[in-house]
Amino acid sequence: VGLTVEYFEKLAKEKGDSLAPLNLRVLDPACGSGTFLILAMKRFRDYAEEHYLRDVLADYLLRNIVGFDLNPLAVLAARTNFLLAIADLFPYVKGSIEIPIYLADSLLVEALTTLTGTTYIIRTYVGDFRIPKSIVERGLLGELLEIIDRYVRLRYKAQDFEQMIKNELKLDGNELQSIKNLYITFLNLEKDGKNHVWTSIIKNSFAPLTIVSSIGKFDYIVGNPPWINWGNLPEEYRNRSKRLWESYGLIIRKGKSLGKASRDIAMLFSYVSID
Repeated sequence: VGLTVEYFEKLAKEKGDSLAPLNLRVLDPACGSGTFLILAMKRFRDYAEEHYLRDVLADYLLRNIVGFDLNPLAVLAARTNFLLAIADLFPYVKGSIEIPIYLADSLLVEALTTLTGTTYIIRTYVGDFRIPKSIVERGLLGELLEIIDRYVRLRYKAQDFEQMIKNELKLDGNELQSIKNLYITFLNLEKDGKNHVWTSIIKNSFAPLTIVSSIGKFDYIVGNPPWINWGNLPEEYRNRSKRLWESYGLIIRKGKSLGKASRDIAMLFSYVSID
C-alpha cells in the first residue's frame, strides 16, 4: 500500500513538516494478533528515530494505529503485542494510556428504528443494551458511559440520575428515557455484582462508529478479512446482517447468479471497511 519510510520522507518534504507522516492513520478491521499493525508501527518508528521524534512517537501511535477483532483471545494477543512494541516509549506519554485494539464487530452494530428514533443494540448474555443513535453521532457515548459508571458505583436512584444526566448532556425527551432505561440496566448489574466490565464492553462494541466520528477516517486499511461462506455463517448472523448485504447489492435475486462464485463474508467486509 506504499506505507514506507521512503513515502514518509517524501510526504514530510511536500508538507514542509516532519510530523506530517505521523498523522497518517492505519486501521486493521480484523486484526487478529496485530501483525499488520505492529509492522506498520515499526515503519513509523524507523522514520521517527531518523528525525529525532522518538519523544512524541507513542502519542501518535496510540491515536492513529487502530485494530478491531471479534475474537477475545485475538484482541488480548494484539493488545499485548502493541504494548510490547511501544513499552520503551511510555516514559514520554503524558496522561493515561489506552491501547487502541478493540473487541468489536467491524461489520455489525445492530440498529432498531421506531417512532421515537433509531437505537443501537448490543446483545449480551446479561441482556440487551440500547443506546440512541443520536448519542453516538454526537460523540457523547464515551462521556455518557463514564457518567453512568460513576453514578452506578454511587448507587444513585434512577430518578436522581435522570436529573443529573439531563443537565450534563442536554438530552431531549426520547434520549433521556432511553438513557434512563440503560442506567437501570447497569444499576441492576451493579446490585448483582456484575457491573464493572460492561461499560468497557459497550465502549469497545461501538469503536467502529465512535472512533471515526470523533477522530476522522483512516488513510490506510490493511489486513486479512474473515473468509466465511454465506452458507456457513450462523443463521442468526445471516439474518442480522441481511440489510447490509442488500444495501451493497450482494443478495442474489431469483434469476440472477454470481456464476461459479458464492457469497463470502469477505466481500461484505471489504465494502463496509472501505466505507
